[in-house]
Amino acid sequence: MEQQPKETPKKPAGKGRGSKGSGARDMHARAISSAIFGFVKNYKIDGPDNVLPRINGLLRATNSLIGELVPDVKEGHLTHSLADDLFYSAMVLENEAKETLKNFMIKSAKGKPGQEDKIVSLKKLYKMNPGQEGFLAKVEHVEPRAYARRKSVAVSSGEPSERRIRTRLQQLITEIGVEGDEAGCEGALNGEVDALTETIDEAVAEVDDSKENKSARNLLDRLGHFQYKVKNAKEEKESAEQDLKENESSFKKQYKKDNNWENVPDEVLDGHSGYITAQTEACKSVAKKVASWDKTLRSSEKALAEVQADLNKRIENFKSLVEQLNKVRAAKKRKSVGGKSKSPPKKKKAKAKAPPPPPQPSSSESSSSGEDEDNSGSSSSGSDDEE
Repeated sequence: MEQQPKETPKKPAGKGRGSKGSGARDMHARAISSAIFGFVKNYKIDGPDNVLPRINGLLRATNSLIGELVPDVKEGHLTHSLADDLFYSAMVLENEAKETLKNFMIKSAKGKPGQEDKIVSLKKLYKMNPGQEGFLAKVEHVEPRAYARRKSVAVSSGEPSERRIRTRLQQLITEIGVEGDEAGCEGALNGEVDALTETIDEAVAEVDDSKENKSARNLLDRLGHFQYKVKNAKEEKESAEQDLKENESSFKKQYKKDNNWENVPDEVLDGHSGYITAQTEACKSVAKKVASWDKTLRSSEKALAEVQADLNKRIENFKSLVEQLNKVRAAKKRKSVGGKSKSPPKKKKAKAKAPPPPPQPSSSESSSSGEDEDNSGSSSSGSDDEE
């Protein structure tokens, strides 16, 4: 029996542009596709919302089936066309997802002030149509909005200005908790700022630690709150420890009496394992109370130390800023005083007025002057001769 030569497989047609050719595989694929399409389209749903359930159901089924079927494809049946089909379907779904998101954003922006440009921009986005134009569809360019560029402000590398120092000092006053009206902080900032340091030191020394303040907003209130908690925890712990001692003493007397050990020394009894176990069980509630207050005390002391460190840091920062403010003001004062001592600006000299023109001589005067000139000329010549 002659062996038939193997047929060269034909190259499948481009996806979305023609069929893949005849064959059992293509026939079954078309049948499954037609059955699914008919089932989804003809599925009866009462009410106006009859499209969204179909889409959701189809997507869920696709996710489940693809996740189960693709791993089951035999190695010999893996083809490039399978990868093409998967990529093609994924890109179609991605395109529809983007279109849906775009339409949802347009719907959400409608009727809201200041969203007109956003709606116009969204409507001008391209639509990818793999069936007709392919995936490299043309993109309509959306002109970006023009924004006026802010001019960069040069940051001075020198000393901070008086206004900046005052602003930071006011912030520190609020953070520390010194009220401006009570301490006259605003007036002090305008005048002698050194008094503010004394005011803050007095406020720290006179902080109210007589009650718990869970709504503390500044450092002084938090300092008083945790000082109260530490003091209260110490007192409660000492009281609980005293109760524990009394309970242990009462239990020891009763234990000796119940076991006829009145003559047994306390040192021996304290080392007895049975007594220790019984005492621990009997005084367990009071011992637990002591441990609880000890834990509260340690946590309160830790929080108090953190608040105190933060407060000290801000006070040091405040004092440093006060020194800077005094230097800036002193420099401005020296500058103003130095400017006053300078000689006053020179006054502009008034321009000298031109002398009036000489009067014009009359005819008689001109003749007489001519004679005088002649006489003077003759006299001068006579003198020359004499010489």
